[in-house]
Amino acid sequence: MMDSRVRCWLSALTDAGYEAYLIGGAVRDFLLARVPGDYDVVTNARPEQIKQIAVAHGWICMSSRGERFGVVVIRVDALEIETTTYRKEVYDREGYRPTRITYVSSLQEDVRRRDFTVNALAMDEYGHIIDYVQGQDDLIARRLVTIGKPEQRLREDATRILRACRFVGQLDFKVDAVLEAAIPTALSQFRTISLAVVLREWEHIMRTAHVDKALALAWRTGVFSLMCRQRNKGIDRTVPFFSDEIGMVAKPGVFVAAVPPIEQAVLSLVVSVPPCGVVRYAALFYGLLRCYVFPSVGEKLTLPQVERGAAWVEKLLMYWQTSVSWKRRVWWLVFNHLRFSYFGKQLGKALDPWLRREARSAFFRTQQDWIEAVQQLCWLVMADSIMKDAVQTVLVPRENAGTGMLATAKKIPVSTRYLLYSKELVSICGQKSGACLQAVLKQVQNGTLENSRERVDQAIVQWLQRQ
Repeated sequence: MMDSRVRCWLSALTDAGYEAYLIGGAVRDFLLARVPGDYDVVTNARPEQIKQIAVAHGWICMSSRGERFGVVVIRVDALEIETTTYRKEVYDREGYRPTRITYVSSLQEDVRRRDFTVNALAMDEYGHIIDYVQGQDDLIARRLVTIGKPEQRLREDATRILRACRFVGQLDFKVDAVLEAAIPTALSQFRTISLAVVLREWEHIMRTAHVDKALALAWRTGVFSLMCRQRNKGIDRTVPFFSDEIGMVAKPGVFVAAVPPIEQAVLSLVVSVPPCGVVRYAALFYGLLRCYVFPSVGEKLTLPQVERGAAWVEKLLMYWQTSVSWKRRVWWLVFNHLRFSYFGKQLGKALDPWLRREARSAFFRTQQDWIEAVQQLCWLVMADSIMKDAVQTVLVPRENAGTGMLATAKKIPVSTRYLLYSKELVSICGQKSGACLQAVLKQVQNGTLENSRERVDQAIVQWLQRQ
């Protein structure tokens, strides 16, 4: 059912004498019985007229960088609705964005500029569907088809390739064979697109419910080998999105009919962890390393191999324009997941000392970060068994490796801030309180002292008596 605020906005536009339709993903989601994530409206009203109507009804016009492209964002009772004047887009150069737009007079003309048929369905204020591109047929068939020739549409805007991968993962759709065959021919256009744009689109892909199918499409069509643009100190350079050490075999311009078992095992690992970006990236990097950098080894890695894998991840993430904390977490997850392979059959015995060593390392500033990281690592370790059936020689299951790991981690404080003790007792220490708490923290982290108020207070008293 259409949101009442969207209906009010459509009615306001039509009452003023203009055409207005809900369009795109929201209509698609309605027909698929999904909850829309956002709402887009198209109209023959010009931006200044859209603003006048919104203000007349007491609604807020949000500032938008898209206004020069005919886009106005209206806030109707806390709901933001992107409202666009009918237009067609002109691409003077291929790659990413239209260089200019031209206003048109009809919905049918506006629809032709959109990417996929299932995203070009419109709905009026009464719920009637307007379909000029057979989008409903493709929706029923769960098929992703471009509007117009796919080669041309992908070369106009290469990010449509990544959106195709995202919709496959989000909606569990099949890709039209003609579209899939066209993807490798347009990958060179990414050289004009910034790494930041590619990262943003890839982040959407990694959070989809069927991420394995999205990544399978990316592998089959060579997307893993794309090159994009990075600007550093005002100078543009072309860089691989993934390290050129790992291209997942399929190369640009080469169409591959199916994903081999070893690659499918990597994708199964990624989809088996929760849809958290940092965890899925860690799963992907770990799987790629195990299958491509270390393909000849079995369960146990050597320490140099672990360090080599961690160095590859660090190098890859170095020029990714993401937060330092995000990069550190991904690196830590992959590094320690690889270390578990180094521990091999001794993993059970090594877990407790490893946990305590990590807690002492000062890598984590808060207890929340520490617990969250261990939880994420547990997900990765438990997911290892997903790969075992397809790649017996690469990984073996560790279904029991995570048992108790999180519970133990919760008992280990990463700093004195998380020790349980009587404040008045520490005040007796005066200027030595810091040294006292550090000494007690070390005992707790080593496992020789329980982090309870009674035990920690006793340890503080004993420390004072020794001074």
